[in-house]
Amino acid sequence: MHHTIRRNLITALTTASLLAMTTTTAFAANMSDLTLVNYSDEVATKCENSETLAKIPAEIFKYHKLLGGKVTFKPHVTSPEGIVANGLYYTAPASKANDIEIATASGYNDEMGTIDLYLAHEMGHFIYFNINLSEQDQEVLSNMHQRYHGYDPLATIEEETFAARYASYLYSDYYLSPEDKAMFARCEQQIVDRYNSGFIESLGPGQAAIVNATESNATESNATESNAMSTDTQADISSAPEFKSNVNIS
Repeated sequence: MHHTIRRNLITALTTASLLAMTTTTAFAANMSDLTLVNYSDEVATKCENSETLAKIPAEIFKYHKLLGGKVTFKPHVTSPEGIVANGLYYTAPASKANDIEIATASGYNDEMGTIDLYLAHEMGHFIYFNINLSEQDQEVLSNMHQRYHGYDPLATIEEETFAARYASYLYSDYYLSPEDKAMFARCEQQIVDRYNSGFIESLGPGQAAIVNATESNATESNATESNAMSTDTQADISSAPEFKSNVNIS
């Protein structure tokens, strides 16, 4: 299994609530709707007082829990390659799909970072990998990515643009277009509808593509053991061209 490293920078913006924009349920997310690991009182205070996280529909947290995802808080989060990160989101293997790790200490010191924004970003990855983007929303996302790619260090691929801008959408939607905001509302609604309808899958559409490719690559690597490492590192997921990693690093 290989891991492509992506840096995460949450863009802090400045105003307005999205509540009037969304078509989702009016019930705000509660941290108790997630499966939490190492959830200290200090972390709880930061998360449960977060206006950003309160804007996430409760069903999204509940769906994350229902699919077996866990949110683990650690003083420091490190990628498999040893890179210090603010957060990780796992898409594979299946046993870790949807798991999230959040760093509670800043990468520069031991003070608590903006963990609510880190979690909002990783929940953006969760949404992205567990929905089917419509043709309309794919076009909106592609246009959004073109706008941010080149000057936002996070906008490396569309998946990262989605996650970063979702966190901004929750924090403040000031610089997002009406089309951007409507897209995020529709994507949230897909998760809400899946949860409310009892439509439960062990893996979302994006995750299924990654797990299948990972397992296929593992089989090929076992058949050519002498070249196992290079085969895995150069894995090409043709069924999902944007899905190049098993861990998203922020």
